[in-house]
Amino acid sequence: MNTNRVKNIAIVLLSAMILAISALISAEGNPYMLTDVQKENAVMVLAHNDTFIDTEIPRDFSPRQGLHLEPIIHDLRTIAANFFGDLEYTEEITPSGIDFFYEDYEILNKSITHSNRDGSILFANSDGLLLRVDRENFIKNSAGAQALAHAFMEDILGITNMPHHSTSLTWGGNYVITFFDIYRGYILHSNQLRVRVTDLGIVSAFFSRMEVVDGFVGYARPIFSPDEALLSLLNFIRTVYGIYSEIEITNMQLVYTMGPGGRGVPAYFFTVTKGREGWAYHYVINAYTNTILPASTVPISAPHL
Repeated sequence: MNTNRVKNIAIVLLSAMILAISALISAEGNPYMLTDVQKENAVMVLAHNDTFIDTEIPRDFSPRQGLHLEPIIHDLRTIAANFFGDLEYTEEITPSGIDFFYEDYEILNKSITHSNRDGSILFANSDGLLLRVDRENFIKNSAGAQALAHAFMEDILGITNMPHHSTSLTWGGNYVITFFDIYRGYILHSNQLRVRVTDLGIVSAFFSRMEVVDGFVGYARPIFSPDEALLSLLNFIRTVYGIYSEIEITNMQLVYTMGPGGRGVPAYFFTVTKGREGWAYHYVINAYTNTILPASTVPISAPHL
């Protein structure tokens, strides 16, 4: 067995014991509020595993209800018309959704893939460029990238706004802009537009949007504490992904996202970066079960962009 893997498993098990003792100590106060001792122990455990935190750690982990989410029925044909412009494209109904595509093997291929399951839309283009910019007037900085992402949102999707956004600077001075919807103060991770911007324009885009139907539903269930979620993330990255180099957690928030059975669940949302190598990943952990949600490990940047 890989020596690094054995070492990391042992450290993670010891870390779990430390956090469990911290939890027992904190039970004398508010049982659903992360204490300074728990936070300090979590930071220490992560540091011993070459994992560093450059963000606020949530404190309140009181029980939370689920959220009733349903996929939004998009006006796909209008979106396709906006995306393809004057190109003559075709559409194909599939068991999981609908695809639109333009094929010209001598020039480029453009496509839209829509999923009925989660209402997501993936925009692709074989030449790697979805929205070209006027290079004489485009300034590639955070504000310029956000403006270009807003243009894609409005011109292609016909959406005026998604109120919360984050900006990540990636390898080569490129940007990843991610927009989210907000519901009663919580980011809806299931509702996002993510675009990658270079000095040429937008090179990739992913869009997903769910509708909040009946709001919060069911009884409030206990969720795992933030320090337990951090340990779960560490275990996943080190022992499942096999990444042993130094990493940094630059974002951690309690959000809602689509969980098993089509029900919105509270979740811990992380952004993890890997130093000068230039990649960043989003991870989402189900706060009810403290497990990584399927298909939630999303690369938001990589050196090849």
